[in-house]
Amino acid sequence: MVVALLLVGGCSSAQTRYYLLSAMPHPEPAQRAVSQASPMHLEIAAIQLPPYLDRQQLVTRERDHQIAIAHTDLWGGHLRRNIARVMAENLAQLSGWQVSIAPHAAGSRIDVQLQLEIQSFERQSDGRVRLHGSWQLVDVRRNAVRKPAMDRVHSGERHDVDLYSGEVRDAAGQVAAMSALLATLSHRIASALPAMRSAQP
Repeated sequence: MVVALLLVGGCSSAQTRYYLLSAMPHPEPAQRAVSQASPMHLEIAAIQLPPYLDRQQLVTRERDHQIAIAHTDLWGGHLRRNIARVMAENLAQLSGWQVSIAPHAAGSRIDVQLQLEIQSFERQSDGRVRLHGSWQLVDVRRNAVRKPAMDRVHSGERHDVDLYSGEVRDAAGQVAAMSALLATLSHRIASALPAMRSAQP
């Protein structure tokens, strides 16, 4: 789903549209997994964006070394906060954990932190949207970086991610594809969380 607000200036024929990323659809109550264990608390501690993306305008890549900045297709708020909100909603739904966005309230218990570095997140010249970057889970209880149980040999290494959508033709399609890629990333991160629960401090 794409959330867009359309504004039309009185003196111009250009239409300005504002977009928001969307979280995954919530399942019906009967379909939601119920966890009997006490919930863990995940904090989305850091989301890093390159400066060319950290702006109000939507960005597309026209060639390998050239980008285009939209003048009428804008984000309805800060992109970094938009990504954090969507990731928080997705991960809470997928994991059953409590998920908050830094800075959290003083005195709140945090078990695990998520650090996400995005290097590329825009429509490419071939029409596909690319999400390229890395993510890392930090076990706050141990004050150490952990990886999933199957891959702990190189503890502290970040997980690379390089995802592509199908071809999109306009800004609305780009935003929908970006939301879908965040959902895919959320599934990958959520699959690593059970190992964090089992790692007792």
